[in-house]
Amino acid sequence: MKILSFFIGHDASATILENGRVSFYLSAERITRKKHCDRINAVLKYLHKHGHIKFDLVLVNLYRLDDRKFEEPLRRLFKEEFQIKKIEFDYERHHIFHAYSGFYNSKFNDALCFVLDGHGSAVSKDGKLHTEIESVYYADKKDIVEVSKRYSVQPGDNQPISVAYQFEKLSKEIGWDWYGAGKVMGLAQYKGYEQQLEDRWLSHLDKCYEVQKSTQEEVISLIKENVQKYDTKNIVLSGGYGLNCVANYEYLKHFPDYNFYIDPVCFDAGISIGQAYYHAKNPKPMQNFYVGLNEKRYNLNGLDHRRVSYSDVADLLCQGEVVAIFQGKSEAGQRALGNRSLLFDPRVKNGRDIVNQIKRRESFRPFAGTVLLEDANEWFDMRGLSDCSYMQYAVNVKKSGIDAVVHVDNTCRVQTVTKRQNKHFYKLIKAFKNKTKVPILLNTSFNLGGEPLVETFDDAIRTLKKSDINYLYLPEIKSLITAHKAY
Repeated sequence: MKILSFFIGHDASATILENGRVSFYLSAERITRKKHCDRINAVLKYLHKHGHIKFDLVLVNLYRLDDRKFEEPLRRLFKEEFQIKKIEFDYERHHIFHAYSGFYNSKFNDALCFVLDGHGSAVSKDGKLHTEIESVYYADKKDIVEVSKRYSVQPGDNQPISVAYQFEKLSKEIGWDWYGAGKVMGLAQYKGYEQQLEDRWLSHLDKCYEVQKSTQEEVISLIKENVQKYDTKNIVLSGGYGLNCVANYEYLKHFPDYNFYIDPVCFDAGISIGQAYYHAKNPKPMQNFYVGLNEKRYNLNGLDHRRVSYSDVADLLCQGEVVAIFQGKSEAGQRALGNRSLLFDPRVKNGRDIVNQIKRRESFRPFAGTVLLEDANEWFDMRGLSDCSYMQYAVNVKKSGIDAVVHVDNTCRVQTVTKRQNKHFYKLIKAFKNKTKVPILLNTSFNLGGEPLVETFDDAIRTLKKSDINYLYLPEIKSLITAHKAY
């Protein structure tokens, strides 16, 4: 059975499920180049262009109840664009779809699933609009059953506010947009290190710290309350708050005997994955999250390029160059995992300032470090994690000398990598280790501030030309492109 699943709302996305397994995933913003895009027209055109037109079932999840007015126009559009047998629309399963995405990709046989969201589906009860904000489910291979759910009633003051919405609200108050939760989290870690923070951010520090501490304590209490009721040692976290890698690390300390799985696409762009699983007869976990566009041919005409080895690229990194890497299928989610990444030498003391300036981001924001899995425990306190393939945790750093990836509180959002997971990325880090004895590279998303992660090769070249990035590495064809700019 071949299913096409859409989420239409902020962070719109599409998932193709074939015989229970995700074969393709795309967020709308990667095509439209507008962050948090809520429109799917460009996605529809992309799918049609690339021959994805025959489906047994098309699923559409619309975020708001008043989106029903779009149902008939969408039904006509799908019938015109695709050869389909059946279309289904959904408005009220936001949280259960989050739970399905997290649980079936966790590979657990059973688990308690916590969905921690800004806002989920709205339901009308007793003449009022109730919006789900936090849900708990018990899941096994037979079913996912609701344990508890908390709602906010709108309109009205003094209503419950979700842990995720507290970040969104504070982000807006500071002067960012609704999607600045990661900035709030990064700024919060400066509590106790005020002398290292620019004066213009000091007035916001206490509020950021308070929200970070109080929300993670609230989630810890929620987990404690529920784990006593069920005979399982497995916990799945989904919903937008799952992106809070600082809080995720705290859970490992409070629940050392439990196995955690943080959904890598835990925010709303993952709804299309969960919706597809919900309707599948036999959902199968994703083997990895490299499931997007795969460009197998590169047009290098007019570009200055040369053949290189892993060692050659490692030499450039050792010389202080920022090197973009572009290869294979794009990553699902917000984290660059070595296929659409910017790389830098973690040993450079002011490396964070250099890369933040190139990316046009706030100076206080930290960067992730990608480490060879076999070396992870030597450099980081992994708190029993066997791997951290998708940057779900900001962990304590054990060794010095990697200042560019260490945040002010001595933590690093870490990604582990193996040769099996990402051959070229692994071999590049291995070459860097051979030269420096450091098995780590600074890894950040290949984009500039305010832009989505690059998706296509054209996106990569365009970003290269309008930035201070000088090199683009294409490991699949062993080529390095050098950008020539007029300054």
